[in-house]
Amino acid sequence: MRHQTPFIAANPQDEAGQTAPLLASKLCRAQVPSRQVLRSALIRRLDEALRSAHRLSLVSGPAGYGKTTLVAQWLSATERASAWLTLDEGDNHPERFLGYLLTALDEVDTAITQSAWSVLESLPAPPVGPYLTTLLNDIAAVDKPFILVLDDYHTIQARPVHGIIRFLVEHQPPQMHLVVVTREDPPLGLAKWRARNQLTEIGLPDLRFTAQEADTFLATTMELELAPEMVSALLACTEGWIAALQLAALSLHGKEDPAELIAAFDGRHRSIADYLLEDVLQRQPEEIREFLYQTAILDRLSAPLCDALTEREDSATILTRLEHANLLLIPLDDRREWYRYHSLFADFLRAQIPETCQSTLHRRACRWFEANGFTSEAIKHALASGDMSEAARVISQATKHTLHEGRLRAALTWLGTLPEAVVRTDSGLSTLKGWALLLAGQTDEAESYTISAESNLPADACPTSRGRLMGLRASLDLVRRDSRSVLQACREALGLIGESDALFRSGVLITLAHALADTGDFGAAMQAFREVYLAARQIGNRFAALHAQGNIAWMLNTQGRRREGIALCQQALQECTDCRGRLLPVAGLLQVWLGMLYYEANELAPARSLLIGGFELCDELAIDRLLPAEGKVVLARAQYALGQTAAAMETIRQARLVCARSHMRVVGATTAAVEADLQLSQGDVAAAARWAEAVGLSPTDPPDPPREQERIVYARLLLAQGRPGDAETVLATLEDSARGGGRFGRLISIRILQALAQDALGHADQAVACLEEALRLAAPEGYLRAFLDQGQPVFELLRKARHSAPGFVDELLDCIESRPPVPSDQRGQGLQGLVEPLTAREMEVLQLLADGLSNREIADRLVVTVGTVKWHAHNIYGKLDAQNRTQAAARARELDLLP
Repeated sequence: MRHQTPFIAANPQDEAGQTAPLLASKLCRAQVPSRQVLRSALIRRLDEALRSAHRLSLVSGPAGYGKTTLVAQWLSATERASAWLTLDEGDNHPERFLGYLLTALDEVDTAITQSAWSVLESLPAPPVGPYLTTLLNDIAAVDKPFILVLDDYHTIQARPVHGIIRFLVEHQPPQMHLVVVTREDPPLGLAKWRARNQLTEIGLPDLRFTAQEADTFLATTMELELAPEMVSALLACTEGWIAALQLAALSLHGKEDPAELIAAFDGRHRSIADYLLEDVLQRQPEEIREFLYQTAILDRLSAPLCDALTEREDSATILTRLEHANLLLIPLDDRREWYRYHSLFADFLRAQIPETCQSTLHRRACRWFEANGFTSEAIKHALASGDMSEAARVISQATKHTLHEGRLRAALTWLGTLPEAVVRTDSGLSTLKGWALLLAGQTDEAESYTISAESNLPADACPTSRGRLMGLRASLDLVRRDSRSVLQACREALGLIGESDALFRSGVLITLAHALADTGDFGAAMQAFREVYLAARQIGNRFAALHAQGNIAWMLNTQGRRREGIALCQQALQECTDCRGRLLPVAGLLQVWLGMLYYEANELAPARSLLIGGFELCDELAIDRLLPAEGKVVLARAQYALGQTAAAMETIRQARLVCARSHMRVVGATTAAVEADLQLSQGDVAAAARWAEAVGLSPTDPPDPPREQERIVYARLLLAQGRPGDAETVLATLEDSARGGGRFGRLISIRILQALAQDALGHADQAVACLEEALRLAAPEGYLRAFLDQGQPVFELLRKARHSAPGFVDELLDCIESRPPVPSDQRGQGLQGLVEPLTAREMEVLQLLADGLSNREIADRLVVTVGTVKWHAHNIYGKLDAQNRTQAAARARELDLLP
């Protein structure tokens, strides 16, 4: 087993995304009583599910019908390896669920979880699709059949976790058989598996005790001898409900006239439970009753935890007494260190506790869980106590910790559990939530909480509180592009916050760096980002550190230093690996920046793969404002260059939605400009002209570094409209601004367009001179796309300027003269012939398979593992009804999926 102690020092995530230790009792198979009723018929049905290779066995019924015991019996009788996971409400967060799932699977074979652990043990959260693919690949690679049991699945309500299980069922290798134990049918697409005869179901009618089973249970397990007619009467009123039979047996022990008591039962579950539980409880000594009441608020019990709640020192002894008395206390591990009450018993006990006593008990539980590192449980009990000041303290501290790790989803989840009035009236909490919302791209909501924070800031607030709020306001102002005022506000905020508050200092420095970049002062902006990097490293905020490095890399690119930017990203990637040398999910940030830099050199396939893969990883970060949104723009350009016009325009549309939602006006304006640029490339001058008119561009506009990309596209539009003089006016202003600001990467594009403008004006010598400088700047750094994105007009001019960089120009001419790829949106007419269409990534793999690349070569090209390639290939073969890559390629061409 991977871990050996009740509290496991691992790092899965709880329901809010917080790193927390694992509870070993959740991973232990349910104990089978020594005097048990063997449910042979049901066990045979489960055995048949294995022989028939069914994907899923569903054991579903109300509480107390022996579902868990049945599955435990079956596992005890089978020779197949098994993994067990008992779920609870805390597992509704995907990261926490996946952490427990991996630990459970370690019981089968640690080889099947090695790759998945390396992903999950990283920060921040990995995207579910690629992560599950990694896990399933590893399972498929280990030739060891096993059973995975998910007990108490009814506690899962979150759609993302349901999605994980659906994915596992849909794609699970034949080695695995899944068993779901639940009180209600889960939303796992059961109808499809029923129709395909891939589902074994054991429901309420099956789980009810038969007369023979009830008689055996009462006589053997409960040691209660009853006449056959009494057993029949008890079975009739309980309808085979095992828990009710157990409770009835406890009450009947020692009764002189059991028939009278049985006759008093009316057969309704709630009334039976209330009656029996009260009768059982009243027979216990006062000391035991008090212990039961004090500990009933807990979902799980251990002796140290019970000592903390009861202020006793003998909880271990009492727990042992309760277990031996068969008083509805269920052991959860082999060492009898963790227990739980029967759910009906616990519900009954809780209803008897006065509210004031419950509040005290919840506060004690909160302190114990907080001291032992169970943040989520501490928050739960803090809220249940009704002491909102204590809850606010625990949540505020936990939120700051998650922000240190860049986990905004966790921060917002926990802050969302506090009553709105509590957050709104507390300036510190409002500031904290405003920061989290702003980083998550929820700008309107962040503004609302900022106003609340400002309204409730105490007159005697400390400088740090004022600085945090001032920095938040400055960040909101930056979204509105008031960069000049933001600079002064950030500097004042940094002076108030000081050096010790590294978390919020990093946030303000990021705002300052972006504001400096907006003014065109890249040198100062890069210095600010370097300070962000150092501060983030100090507190272990890997996300902020990598965000800073990525921005520095892109600024280097803007300065014409692409290769330095690539080297920086690659060096940073070396710091984003686990102990096995695999990339952590946070590396998605760097993959996006790196993909953007690769595009500049016309390395389209790796650029697209890095960008798509990077965004897949970044999707789970929930930090829209800090994501390199420009990456979407570059991805669209790469898709267009590869002939994927429809995909490119869809990517642009998605980017514009993100920018609009987060009020990222500069990136949004750039995105709109690139959309117009692509329309120009398609010959749609009218559409581009409508864009220019809508944003109010004119040839006499003054220089504005944040709008530089817009004006470059505008100059290209003027050329397409036959207005080279106006284009030259725009470009001259751009040239002076870019040259003065050291933005030589931008200057390359500007000089290329100036060459085209001069050529259109009949100034051949000036045109060549402009292009010569562009080539001298571009050739050492490999800026091929700056020329290729201008299309055919640059072709003849390049020949005239070849002497400036012969090898580079020859490479450009080869690219221009080569046949462009067949646009993917003009293919795929045969998709209707597939029962299930190929995904975008499967289309990529299919093309590479058809091109004859090996699995290793495909993995290197797409920056994935060989196992992932094999899994995609497996899915492709299945969808195309092919046995190998040759058949798959032939079938794809028949369906017009490949040229």
